Order: sequence, then structure tokens, then C-alpha cells
Amino acid sequence: MKAASTHGGLNGNSPISVKNSYNVGIIVNTSQEKPAGILGYSWHSNGLDDEKCYCIDNVEIILNFINNNKIHDTKICTQEYMQSQEFVNELNTYVNTYNEEHKNDTNFVSLCRWKYNVGNYPTFE
Repeated sequence: MKAASTHGGLNGNSPISVKNSYNVGIIVNTSQEKPAGILGYSWHSNGLDDEKCYCIDNVEIILNFINNNKIHDTKICTQEYMQSQEFVNELNTYVNTYNEEHKNDTNFVSLCRWKYNVGNYPTFE
């Protein structure tokens, strides 16, 4: 998984967040007791939260709604789209908006921009 921003509430005060990321790998879950998927498994009460996440269309999505998980913004895409300049532009629109909106925040860390790679998936610049 490539992610521009992941942060979490390991202290239990906020959800674990995955933002502006993509997954093209195969998800393997060996637990019958605690199902997980692209966003994993959350044991604390604030759950998982995603925003602007993408996965390739041949990946089985296993979404975990245990403990108030909020899974609301994962989009299934084709490999062709995920290797396009259009996809990189979509990822960078989020980066630009986030960086502009948070530039005056205390402890602000700028998100990395995505780079187009002809015939391959995006990487960070």
C-alpha cells in the first residue's frame, strides 16, 4: 500500500486514519476470529477511518465494521486508471488541498506529492 498519510489513535483517542492511498496487492487474512482487509482490524472503540483510498479492481475488499469503523471513501479502480496521469492528478488534488488547508496548523507536515511513472503505479516525488 502506498499512502500519503496514515496516522492513528494507538492511544485510543482518535481513529486510525488512512488517507489518499492505494493498494494493488493481494489481501491475505489468516484470522477467522478477527477479519481484516485493506484497512486492517481495529480493536479500540474509535475504529478506522479512510479518505480518498483506492484499490485495484481484482482485489477482494474485506471491510471491517467492528467497533464503529467508518469506512466511507474507498474506490475500486482498474489497473489502467491507476497507472495513468489522471490518477496521479486525482491523488495530487487531495495533497494540494490538504497542504493548503493545514499550512498554518501547529506541527504541520506537508504531504508528499505523487509522481507519474509511465506504465507503472505512482510513487512519491
